Amino acid sequence: MKKNKLILFSLIAALTISMTGCSGRGDKYAELGEDEFEKGNYETALENLNLAVKYGIKDYDTVDLYYTIGGVKYKLEDYNGSIEAYKTVLVDKPDDFNSLVNLGVSYASMGEIEKAGEAYEKALLNDPKNQNSVLFYVNLGHYYITTGKAVSATEYLEKAIEYSPEQPCKNPYAYAYLAISYAMLYRYDESDDALMRASELDYKQCDVVRERINDIKSKR
Repeated sequence: MKKNKLILFSLIAALTISMTGCSGRGDKYAELGEDEFEKGNYETALENLNLAVKYGIKDYDTVDLYYTIGGVKYKLEDYNGSIEAYKTVLVDKPDDFNSLVNLGVSYASMGEIEKAGEAYEKALLNDPKNQNSVLFYVNLGHYYITTGKAVSATEYLEKAIEYSPEQPCKNPYAYAYLAISYAMLYRYDESDDALMRASELDYKQCDVVRERINDIKSKR
């Protein structure tokens, strides 16, 4: 599995990441599983990957094996399975950005938003300027808005803008959410500026955000 690819939208028994002493008979199954995954044949991919686990691998990277298993299980909507696979990867590589992110995505798909946030935060703590980080800063910003934590929301949304690979940042959601978090902190001029920027970037729900801001102001 190519580690630079995030499986943003992906329970095997807990096994140790080390598979030393194996014959390597499973290597060909691991490669077949990866190929089938890339083709979108997820059931076939999983059959081959399970055989790779069963027979053991020698030359194929065990981290890549479980990373791919996590992606396949996510695609098959077995979110518990994808979580266990990514946790297995993290035993060996506890700071792996992609695995932490995909763990968070799997939790979010199960509605476990708090656990998803924890995984995202750890990923960003380890690699704050990763090229894929902006989406997760925005997601965390939105999460903290919904939980009433405006300071944390603002911190993450400002980082989304600061660390965007495109400068100036062109993510309208970052500005729209930032407009709300600024309003929650009584920073109304900055809120207006952020909402204006979201509008310039063709954010479609500026009226909804404005209503939310007006509601916040009315409760002060």
